[in-house]
Formats: sequence, C-alpha cells, structure tokens
Amino acid sequence: DRLLLPRNAAEDTPEFRRISMLLRKHIYLSSEFTLDKVKALIVLDDAHRAIEVAHVLQNNHPNDVRSIVALSQALSAADKVDDAYNIIANILRDHRYSVPIYREALRLCILRGNYVDSEWILRDALQQNVHVGEMILRKIYFGQRRPQEAFETFRDLWIVKNLRRHF
Repeated sequence: DRLLLPRNAAEDTPEFRRISMLLRKHIYLSSEFTLDKVKALIVLDDAHRAIEVAHVLQNNHPNDVRSIVALSQALSAADKVDDAYNIIANILRDHRYSVPIYREALRLCILRGNYVDSEWILRDALQQNVHVGEMILRKIYFGQRRPQEAFETFRDLWIVKNLRRHF
C-alpha cells in the first residue's frame, strides 16, 4: 500500500484508504491476464491468485521468458520455492542467454539456501556473458562464506564507477 502514496504522505488518511481500495478493486475486477497483474497480486499478498494468473499467461505464451519468471515468482511468493526452482532449472538450458532466467534461478538458489547449485549456475552465466547483477553476486558470495568477493562487488556499483571517473 505504501507504494501508492506520494513521498512523505501519511498512510492513515481517508484519501489513502480510498485510493488503496479502488486500486485493489481494479486489480481484482480486471479480466486481463498480464505480468503486471501477477506482480500486483504478489504485492497484495495474494500469491494463490497470482499463480492462477501466471499459469494462464504461461499456457498462452509457453516460450515467453517473462511469463515463466512470473510463474516462478508467484510460486515462490506462495512458499513453493522448490516448485519454482524445478520449473526454472528445467528450462535454464533452453534459455542460455536469458538474463531474467539466470537471475531468477540464482534468486531461488538464495531463497533455498542452495549455494552448491548457485555456484554452477553463476559460472554458467558468466561463461555466457550474462550479467546477473551485483546484488545477486553479493548475496551468493556471502552465502558461500566468501566475504572478500562479496565486498568486492561494491566496486561494480554505478555510483562507485562515477566517483572514480570524476575524482
């Protein structure tokens, strides 16, 4: 709900409650099956409905990476992380250059605490020149008890690069 407010606005106001209710009704009354609806349902903590919408999306677009990732995110939001991981792991080899698939696979490894699988997935992503992001790298390195490598990922932040360039 906080995302719906302008900065510094109070949450406990009649206006906020009215806008929040209208947005919720819009989401639930919408007959569309979209990625945004899946994300909104996850934010509204309705993972089971998000899974239903994601399944429809995935059935309508079986090869669309975004719908596969949306289904995985909905499943993990419903605490079905192993199911989500199995889906992503099964398609990872078919989408060797897909940043969203690699990122989702690594996110699920982190959620599962499975740093053994994260090692080979990360190695594969780096061999394919797929940039998975410094935050995921940092979480994996900390999970693998490699703090030096984890702290070195801070060097890849855009703000650090900009500061180096200017100073």
